[in-house]
Amino acid sequence: MDDRIRTLYGVVTVDEGGGMTLDGYKDEDKARARAKEIIEDIKRKKVLVDVYLSELEYYVYRNTYVTNKFIDDDSELLYSWKKGK
Repeated sequence: MDDRIRTLYGVVTVDEGGGMTLDGYKDEDKARARAKEIIEDIKRKKVLVDVYLSELEYYVYRNTYVTNKFIDDDSELLYSWKKGK
């Protein structure tokens, strides 16, 4: 892989209207820890949000994501308000 492209782990939240937020991390464990915090907050506030963990390609020198989608078939659904889990 090109040394200018790195894999970042994205914690992606999607609200009931389709709005998204993204937090990117170099370390998967840090991303999972942050996702856990977000999920606990969602449950406490009873917010209608899904939380995914995605691997994203990041172009270092341009400070931008090169991944076409923040959520794809390889993304892991960590929490769904629809399922309550």
